[in-house]
Amino acid sequence: MKRSHFRIVSIAVASGISAAAFIGLGAVSRGDDTGSTPTIKEIMKVGFAGDKKAKVDSLTKVVTSGKGTHENADQLLKLCKELADRKPPKGDTADWTKRTGDLVAAAEQLDKGDMPTPESIAAYKKAADCKSCHTEFRPPKK
Repeated sequence: MKRSHFRIVSIAVASGISAAAFIGLGAVSRGDDTGSTPTIKEIMKVGFAGDKKAKVDSLTKVVTSGKGTHENADQLLKLCKELADRKPPKGDTADWTKRTGDLVAAAEQLDKGDMPTPESIAAYKKAADCKSCHTEFRPPKK
């Protein structure tokens, strides 16, 4: 009994935190306050990296851990589409388009149904290969 209660509370907390993070990004996306769309850095923080200082998991971690909801998967898909709309800071644009296209397709599979399937999670994890994309597209830190 305690274990199932803990899981329900964990899911609720993860969903609420992810939703709050995405709402903040949504304000940027609509142009509120700044008049701009989210940057790659903002997309990465909410969708892929999370906020370690605030102990907030990324949407990718929440969804691929099996603790996410359909709404989390939908938010992640929106972020993947936002990322695909950006130009790479460095590297080949055609390669960027292919990789982000594969990421969007995998995120669309996660977003089908009530909960992501193990197959869709595996496909998404393969498409969301941080190291290979960062090696190709991330500019060096200053």
